[in-house]
Amino acid sequence: MSINLNRKGSGFTIIEVVLVLAIASIIFLLVFLAVPALQASQRDTARKNDVARVSTALVSYAGNNSGTLTGASTTNIGSYAGTISTNSTIDSVNTITATGDKQAEIGKIKIYYPAKCGALKSTDNTQISVVLGTAANAAVVTLLEGGNAAYCQSI
Repeated sequence: MSINLNRKGSGFTIIEVVLVLAIASIIFLLVFLAVPALQASQRDTARKNDVARVSTALVSYAGNNSGTLTGASTTNIGSYAGTISTNSTIDSVNTITATGDKQAEIGKIKIYYPAKCGALKSTDNTQISVVLGTAANAAVVTLLEGGNAAYCQSI
């Protein structure tokens, strides 16, 4: 009776198993880091679309009110805007009397009239300058999450 010592096993070596686990861990880590950034980008896109929808609602409101935004409120602008995404709410409608810097907040749409968008202010870009405009002008402002910068659209 002879024993065959040259017989190879049919399993994986420990080095192969460790190598596969290391590669899988790297892929998992890359996906784990990329998903939150992608989600923030998607929420920012929804916020920009919400600002555009509110801007269109303001144009409709002004068209139905002698070309001015006088009397605009979160309720009546909200009814003109219809359904906006769950990433944003119309926070406030503010009348301004002079040019100034306004603080933007994530997920909150603030409307300033009569105003136009100016430049970003502050070191962290969370403030935006609004410039006094005509009775039909408005600045619609929110803060984007991904770039942490104020976003403003003028009508």
